[in-house]
Amino acid sequence: MIRATIASAGVWLILCLVVSSPAEAQDLEPRGAGSGETALAGAAVVANTGANSLWVNPANLPPGWNMVATFGLHSDQRSVFRDSPTINETLPEARDLAGVVLAPAVAIAVAPARGLRVGLGYHTGLQIQSDYGAKAEDPVVRYTGSALTLRQHVVTLGVGLRWRWVSLGLALQLSHMRLSYQRTLWAGLASDRDRLQSPQLDLTAAFRGNDGITLLGLIGIRLRPLRWLHLGLSFWPPVTVGLDGTLLLATAAQTTTPRGYVEMSAADGSAHLDLHLPLELRAGASLVLRWLRVHLELRHARWSSVGEPAAAVESAAVLLKDVAQHTSSWPVTELPVGLMLDDRTSLHLGLELPDLAGLLTVQLGYAYHMGATTGDAPGSTLLDLDRHVLGLGLTARRGGWEAGVGVQHSFRGILWAGGDRSTLLNPLAPEVTEAVGRGRYLSSSTRVVLELGKMW
Repeated sequence: MIRATIASAGVWLILCLVVSSPAEAQDLEPRGAGSGETALAGAAVVANTGANSLWVNPANLPPGWNMVATFGLHSDQRSVFRDSPTINETLPEARDLAGVVLAPAVAIAVAPARGLRVGLGYHTGLQIQSDYGAKAEDPVVRYTGSALTLRQHVVTLGVGLRWRWVSLGLALQLSHMRLSYQRTLWAGLASDRDRLQSPQLDLTAAFRGNDGITLLGLIGIRLRPLRWLHLGLSFWPPVTVGLDGTLLLATAAQTTTPRGYVEMSAADGSAHLDLHLPLELRAGASLVLRWLRVHLELRHARWSSVGEPAAAVESAAVLLKDVAQHTSSWPVTELPVGLMLDDRTSLHLGLELPDLAGLLTVQLGYAYHMGATTGDAPGSTLLDLDRHVLGLGLTARRGGWEAGVGVQHSFRGILWAGGDRSTLLNPLAPEVTEAVGRGRYLSSSTRVVLELGKMW
């Protein structure tokens, strides 16, 4: 049986890796959620008791052999609309990001001794993509916007210990993260050019870096003080990820050289970015009755600890030639990434109707997310707005097999910006950002997760 189990785990892992595609999402939520967590709108710190509790709460690891594979399909959309006349007409009127993304995960858990559980799994972690595309048709206005893609792959090894009504869990996560970021450093407007003090902004910069392998941690607790009351807590300590890579600089096709010079070119360099992943806390309680389970959970993530990250640059420079063919070098020492995030809190409520007809479990969920994007000055690199989330799912169990589907939809969060600070950060050059007028900033997403599991 052990050989068959290992063989099955290998097949599922290979399948997950084969069907996985580059992640292109626009959210701060990790993608390892199973069908139950999806259907319960995220209320899983107590409810998730399968092998994939590895990346939710390792204290929930099951007491027997369990293997779970999930395939998540995610479609996210962010939009920006302006409702009033603007000062800087070259900024885009709208941004729409939509598309289906596959997020696979696989996990296996075993119980080698009484009270001891061990789990191993892989899932796609934090995935963010934000595109601020070109808008202007006038070739004189070199607007190419900005684009950020962050992809994380996580392998997790977890251990759970149970003694009476107390369970403790610890998971060590090996994380590999890749970042791709591109931005135009000057909008190309004549009025902006006259105000700039350095020609180094007249460029398109692309930073591509990765962190190798970073060790992350996850601590979990589960308490069963009463048969009908279960409590859970999981905690991610903050960690700093160092991303190293190259910075590629390029002048635009129609370069307007600064006054006094006749030619401009660029020299590439190396770059290092310290990205501070936040402290995250999940706490929940479950009411467990024969015919009903009620799950309540509160989450908090300190995304403000990210600050305003900027990559430190070495060896990159702007090269300028004057009429006498003398070359001057202007070093490029920093590349701001443009993330502007606040702390994020969310409330999750889930209901389960178990063992209907001895086969099905029905799951319902609701969540309210407080966004990490500030209301008075929303950043253009990433929009994360307040929103309401509904979930629905079904799980069928028979002969040790379990199959589930979970659907989750977040209703459009609407942020109205107005007044003196109704400024959408210019991704081209914060130094020349101007007010863009009152606007509506919208957010919505839909997720479908399919799950297949086996218990021995």
